[in-house]
Amino acid sequence: MRNFVVSFINDIAKTFSCKPEYVRVFELARGSLTTKWGFTTPDQSYTQDLAKKFVEEATKPFSVDLLVLSKTVPAHYPIQWEQIPSTLQLQPSDFEPSHDRDYRNCPVSDSVQQRGNRPYYRPIGWYRHALRAINKYSNDKPWLGMNNGPGEWPVAYHGTKKESVSPIIKGGLKAAVVDHYKYKAMQEKGPQAEYGIYLATYCNKGSDSERYAASFTVKMLPGTPFKEETYKVVFQCRFNPKTFTEHDWALESNGDPLRKEIRVYKMDGVRPYGVLLKKCIPVDPCNLTGVWICDDVQHNVKDAGTYFIGQFDEHVFWFGRKHKASWDFANTSYGTINKNERKLIIQWGDLPLGHCRLSGKLILGISSDYKSMTKLEGSDKIFAGTDFRKTSEEYVGKFEIDTSMKWATADNEMSGCWKGDDGTRYIIATFQNQIYWLAIDEAIRRSHVGVGTVNGSILTIKWGDIISDQERFHGEIECRIESPDRIIIVKCICGQFSTKELTQVRSS
Repeated sequence: MRNFVVSFINDIAKTFSCKPEYVRVFELARGSLTTKWGFTTPDQSYTQDLAKKFVEEATKPFSVDLLVLSKTVPAHYPIQWEQIPSTLQLQPSDFEPSHDRDYRNCPVSDSVQQRGNRPYYRPIGWYRHALRAINKYSNDKPWLGMNNGPGEWPVAYHGTKKESVSPIIKGGLKAAVVDHYKYKAMQEKGPQAEYGIYLATYCNKGSDSERYAASFTVKMLPGTPFKEETYKVVFQCRFNPKTFTEHDWALESNGDPLRKEIRVYKMDGVRPYGVLLKKCIPVDPCNLTGVWICDDVQHNVKDAGTYFIGQFDEHVFWFGRKHKASWDFANTSYGTINKNERKLIIQWGDLPLGHCRLSGKLILGISSDYKSMTKLEGSDKIFAGTDFRKTSEEYVGKFEIDTSMKWATADNEMSGCWKGDDGTRYIIATFQNQIYWLAIDEAIRRSHVGVGTVNGSILTIKWGDIISDQERFHGEIECRIESPDRIIIVKCICGQFSTKELTQVRSS
């Protein structure tokens, strides 16, 4: 596996004329055909340029002279931006990408292992950026072992604030200023234990406490779900099993007797070997993302439609379809939230499914708990639904298109079924100068909604992913109608968009 990673990194570096240390492999499972990797450089613009070049080149076969890349399947590969290492003022030379580890999807049943003949509580939910530590401490390699062998050091954690990450990597951890267990340690070990570095046996509900790992915000690039995201950082460390004392957790332990503080009294007895990062889920009460059910009080129909909503700050996208209504329909919409007035104002349009296709404006009042919405005065009366309620969160991430839906295709307009050059299916409807679409990428089970305007041959469309168990994105694109059967994407105004060309699918 290591040979594969090295060859892959060298192929990327050679093809795109960048330093090998700028290429990082994040995840590679044995037997897997998929690799998660990325570019990490000191300059954000340079990183973006490299990523965009890869996306362009990856649509064509790579040279047969490349050991690994030559076997890559040409496709439009999705990319996402992560700006954390640069925010922490870290350089590519600080890392050893081949030892990165993604703990975000590790099973809880495998959360406890052994290192250095002590319990190793794995940092479930975190991502480890491995540091270059193997040859940092002379020829002493057994300390970083994984088999409880001789000379192996146990694992513990040290939470910190973002400003301290770079100094710790360069100069190591320092003795604690607030030394709660100093005198107990000296009673046990004598004067040699006068100074100590504190670690925790647990990362979760341990070193990640806000008291130690202060959360910090990172400004995100356009097209990501939020303008800012919040993270925490914790060092994954090994400590010398001969130079420490163990103490009860000073903070609330939730009754767990295994949650301990480790105090290492030799300054060279702690060796950080990974930077752990975790995204903090934003606590925004105004979060409409999820599955909603709509009642039609006017027609006395309960559970008339189901609506799949994706929210990005104040921007909202939805796809709605028939549930128990007697009439067939499917629609898409885009709108914005006024959080002060708790109102959602959207423009919606029917997709080519039912015989009657309409479009209009809808104004919804949002309840104080953000779990119900009601149609307000000022809405177009042609929208039948009146009352919306949010369903259980268990359905989030389970959005799929009903394969029994029969989309109509007109012979004399854009409305109908289209196919993207990346395999994505598009269901498009137009109303005068408005365009609405639903895009379905069945290969990666991702769907998005697009709503925009038509100005001659130019289309300007805002798009956003519908609820998914994957990372969601949104953006804005400009398209041009080349012919009645062909649309090309001219530019991405905001965010990244994988489809480059759409071709209409005519019914036979």
